[in-house]
Amino acid sequence: MTASRLAPSRLRRPSMLLAVLALLTVLGSVLPAAASPAADGGKPMPARVAVPDGGKPMPLAAPAGASGAACQIVISKATSSSPSSVLSSQCAKPGERLATAATSTLLMVWYSGYNYGGRSTKVYGAGGPCDSSGYGFAWVGTAWNDAIRSWKVFNSCNYSAAWEHINWGGFCKKYYGQVPNASAMDAEISSMWVSKGSWAWTLCG
Repeated sequence: MTASRLAPSRLRRPSMLLAVLALLTVLGSVLPAAASPAADGGKPMPARVAVPDGGKPMPLAAPAGASGAACQIVISKATSSSPSSVLSSQCAKPGERLATAATSTLLMVWYSGYNYGGRSTKVYGAGGPCDSSGYGFAWVGTAWNDAIRSWKVFNSCNYSAAWEHINWGGFCKKYYGQVPNASAMDAEISSMWVSKGSWAWTLCG
């Protein structure tokens, strides 16, 4: 094949490329842009945590039968896209009192029985009272997994949501204020979120 026969086909290729680019530009201006989850009425979920406790001590439950024993957890502040992490977790011996950092704020008290009975653990927040983002538990911990039957809330943590699996998975139920009976989530809770406003409920769907 001679050079004179090759020339026309080589000239056509740039023209075809320009035509394709022009077509894509026109289609891009006509077709609707993909809607974001928020614009589509969806809810942005917090990032999943490979190790829910972040490698920190796990939340504890007061030892069964230990009269007067007290346990507490201190957790970090959550954001709308990331959960709280456990900063400390400890139990006092019967008759002893636990010292809580002055900057920590009581958020919740978990109970293993209905109507705030049974074993209990106090949950403190290192970031102050609940705000619109509140505090999120990717996992309530070994001692409390599938063991929470009631809880009290404090310091603006009025909205709470509970899930049956870690990382806010599976069935979810919304609660407001004090919860003397988890009802449908009775002894089924593995992760939670509490907030001042309805953010916790938004995550629940």
